[in-house]
Amino acid sequence: MWKKAALITALICYALVLTLILLVVRFPKQTFISYAVDTIEGKLPGFTCGIGDVEYQYPLSLRFKRVSLANPAELLDINTETILISLDEKDFGNRGSLHFKLYGGIVETDVVLHRDSGIFEMESITLSGISLADIEPLQSRLGRRINGTLDYSGQFKAKRDELYAGVLSGNIQIIDLQVNLKRPILQNDTLAFDSVTASSVLQNGRFEISDGLATGSSYDGDFSGQISLAGQWQESAISISGELKPQEKYVKQNRQVARAVSLLYNKYGSRAIPYSISGSFRDPVFQFGETVQKINKRLVQ
Repeated sequence: MWKKAALITALICYALVLTLILLVVRFPKQTFISYAVDTIEGKLPGFTCGIGDVEYQYPLSLRFKRVSLANPAELLDINTETILISLDEKDFGNRGSLHFKLYGGIVETDVVLHRDSGIFEMESITLSGISLADIEPLQSRLGRRINGTLDYSGQFKAKRDELYAGVLSGNIQIIDLQVNLKRPILQNDTLAFDSVTASSVLQNGRFEISDGLATGSSYDGDFSGQISLAGQWQESAISISGELKPQEKYVKQNRQVARAVSLLYNKYGSRAIPYSISGSFRDPVFQFGETVQKINKRLVQ
C-alpha cells in the first residue's frame, strides 16, 4: 500500500509538472487537463482520473481543483479539493514540490528529476494528520474498524523508467491507534496504543520494519519484522515479533488477566513476554512465544 501510494504520487507529480510546462507556453486550459488525465491513466492501468479545474499561480505554480483517482478493482477512491504543484524557478523542469489535503491531513513532498542519471527522487515526503478512520479501503478490506492519526516522513528514489523498483524509506508514527480484534489478547478485544512508532524500508515487494515501539494503558511493546506484499495488499504475509509488557494497573483490574500474565511471566522468566504475529493483514494470527528464528538466534549466541 505504501509503495503504491508513493508511486501514484510520483506519477501525478511527473504528469502535472509536464502539464505546468505546457501551461507556461499558453496552451488552452482543457488541453492541460486532458493531457494530465490521459498521462496519469496511461501510467496507471485500471485507474480513472478526474480533474475539475486548473488555475495558474505566479510565478510557476498550478492549483488543480476537485481531483479524483479511483480503481474499483482495488477499492480505491481518492478525492481531494486541491493539489498545488510548484516548480523551482532556479531549476525549472527538474525540481518542484507538491502539496494537498487527504483524509483529514496534509501531504507534502519535494520532487527532483536528475536528467543526467535518469533518477526520480522525492527527497522529503511528509504525511501529517492522516485519519485512518477516513480511509474506507482500509476498513473494508480488513473487515474491522481501525482508528488513529498517521504521520510519516521519508524519501522515495527510483529510476525514472523503473518506478516500481524504487526504494521508499522513512519513519511512521500513529497516535491513538485502535484496532478491533477478532480474538481477544489478555481479555482485551481492542488493541489500543497511545503511540506507535517504527522505521520502515519498502523495496522489492518487501516492507521491512525495525525499531518499533508501542505505548498504551493496557500494555507497552516493541516489534520488528517484515511484510511480503501481495497483489491484493490485505493478503500480504506478515512476520512480526517482539515483546509485550502488560501495565501493572491493567493487570490488577482483572483477575483472569492477572492469572494469565503470572503464568506467562513464569513460563518465559521475564516480565517482557515474547510474541509473534503471522498470517495475513486480513487474518493475522497472534500468539505468545518466541519465533523459530529468534530461538535459533538465541541458541547460536
